[in-house]
Amino acid sequence: MTSKGQWPVRDLGTVIVSVLGLIFVTIRLLVKSRRMCMAVGRAEMGLLLVVYMLILVFQIFSIGVAPKSIKFMMWISAFHLGAIVCFFWVLICKILIMFQFIEDGTKSTVKFIFGTCVVWMTGVVFLSLDLALNITGQHHDRSPGLFFMTLIFPAACAFVYLILAAILVFRRLEEYQSLVYVALAMVVFGASQVLLFAASPIIERLSNKRINASLFSVLLDLVAVSCVYKFWNSITDDTWGDMVF
Repeated sequence: MTSKGQWPVRDLGTVIVSVLGLIFVTIRLLVKSRRMCMAVGRAEMGLLLVVYMLILVFQIFSIGVAPKSIKFMMWISAFHLGAIVCFFWVLICKILIMFQFIEDGTKSTVKFIFGTCVVWMTGVVFLSLDLALNITGQHHDRSPGLFFMTLIFPAACAFVYLILAAILVFRRLEEYQSLVYVALAMVVFGASQVLLFAASPIIERLSNKRINASLFSVLLDLVAVSCVYKFWNSITDDTWGDMVF
């Protein structure tokens, strides 16, 4: 409780799921992927999981906690959106690397992905702050650039990832059962977005605002990321990581 008797957490469910998600991703996915020394795309998968963990951390403060500082809220929300864009960018980079047109895990590859993520993050943070503070004086409560980056771009990346994963499996690997994980990830991710943008008002109304869609959206996103990891794990040659657990 605060000194004024107000609880600073506005969405306890989202906070709990995000914290548990951080623990799960760290122990069950990130550590396990690091042990798969011979797996193709190991470094890139690790980077993808780290970016997702940043999303979990940012959404604890942007969704779950009610900070007193409005400026802090604007900055943390901007970084949250930037991390989401970076996640989908790394997702595309990772599936392209699985085709092995370039060598995976090299310093140049990792530096390129990290560097482009910094560019994406900088752009999204600027657009977010520009919308909130009207830095350029060009926005009137809307930003087409931010709309494209945070809604259209992730959806396009998810679709491209699905197509490339199917090509990878059918043309190169012939591990057809692994596509079940990709399909499941896409379905779960789609359900997460529907809950967040379409069903949230209904859920809040039916629960008298005691429950919102953020909790379920965060949980479904975690399932989708786990499916992406499982797909990668199922098409790599290195199975040593599976034997550890």
